[in-house]
Amino acid sequence: MELLEYYYLIRQRIWIVILGISTALAVVLVYQLLPPAERQATGRLQVYEGGNDVLVYRAGELAARPAENFWRSFETLIESREILDGAATRAGLTGPEIRARLKPLQAEQPSPGNLMDVTAGAPTAEQARALTQAAMEYVSEYWNLQRIANAEQMRGAIVGLRGEQVQRLEAAQKHVDEVRGKGLSPTQELARAEGDLAVSTSQIDTAQEAVVVAGDRLRATEEIVAAEAARPPEQRAFGAAAGNPLRAQILNLRVQLASTLARRTPEHPEVKDLEAQIKQLESALGESAQGTEGAPTAPPVLSREVLDARLALDEAKARLAQLQQRADALRSSLPALRKQAAEFGDADLNVTQAKQAVEMMDAQSATVDREIARLRAQLRVPPKATGETSRDVVIVDDARVLPSPKTWPRFFLFVCVAILGGGILSSVVILGLHYTSVVFTNEVEAGAMLRARILGAIPRSDLPAEQAGPPLQVR
Repeated sequence: MELLEYYYLIRQRIWIVILGISTALAVVLVYQLLPPAERQATGRLQVYEGGNDVLVYRAGELAARPAENFWRSFETLIESREILDGAATRAGLTGPEIRARLKPLQAEQPSPGNLMDVTAGAPTAEQARALTQAAMEYVSEYWNLQRIANAEQMRGAIVGLRGEQVQRLEAAQKHVDEVRGKGLSPTQELARAEGDLAVSTSQIDTAQEAVVVAGDRLRATEEIVAAEAARPPEQRAFGAAAGNPLRAQILNLRVQLASTLARRTPEHPEVKDLEAQIKQLESALGESAQGTEGAPTAPPVLSREVLDARLALDEAKARLAQLQQRADALRSSLPALRKQAAEFGDADLNVTQAKQAVEMMDAQSATVDREIARLRAQLRVPPKATGETSRDVVIVDDARVLPSPKTWPRFFLFVCVAILGGGILSSVVILGLHYTSVVFTNEVEAGAMLRARILGAIPRSDLPAEQAGPPLQVR
């Protein structure tokens, strides 16, 4: 079918086109004249730095940290039914019918930052503006109240834990005071016992050396006695030791030499010095013996030297045994003293730790109290105030009514769309009727329906001559 034939079809049923366009224009006009079902208003909030911090008390530590997913949580809070009900009550929208028509608030960040746009809808523009303003004020106040409630909960937890620490401190302090009231503390007694043991150990070492020296002296004296007993009486150099001081000195030096050789080498200076003194005294003794020939000799004194050496050895051993006995007693008392000192140390440590915990909790309670006082002071400040005493969530832009969607430019746009859409839809309806109808009114429709050439047409005989029209020409 050619375009001209379409034109003829639409022209024959132009009334359908007019009806479709008229219907579309009527719908646009009714939409324009009817009042809008909802008017919207919007405002803007700002969250200051630190305004999203909440107190967190974990593992005994108190800290102010940003809330997790704050902006998403803040957006959800604004869009909650609780905020809508509170804002509606504050704005005076309390009727059941108007409450049923209210929709949840809308919150959106205009850009990454600390701003949040709040949008509310109401039946009238004034109601929408009042609802939006009330919602922003209520959110600013509600956020502080929530943080105050959280801080008070933290303070309750801290007070409860502080009571437990105070009980622990009192019990530990009582035990420590009872132990200290008896005299020295177990720690001091342990330190004194360990000190005494160290002194005893040192004395034992000295006593062992004295026993060794006494034993060496006894052996040396016995050897000298045995050597002197083997000599003839006339060759005994120490027969008159009691009456001659030189002989006594030589005897003492030989005893010292024998004792020193047990600990030193023959090349040691101390050994060489003793040998030189003995030779010097023997030389002096030889010179004095020439003038005393035939003089009576005193009884030998070597047996007395041996007796003295044995007594000195027994005395050294007795002192060593006494010191060892005292050291053993101290060692046996150490485990019990260490246990008592450990228990006392734990109790004293518990006292210190409990005191530190109580002091820390007092400081934490003071921090929480200051935060609560700060948040409550903010509630007495208008939500639009700025400065150091302003709220953490303030109103940056007051609520303003958004333009109505029913503006004259939009109306003219809808009229154009209605005319174009009505004409197109009507044309589609005409074409649909043409292709579905089995009735034709002229030779064009008949030829199109039969798909054949029309040679002629017979006028209707049931019509008057003036209505039948002229006969069709045969082609």
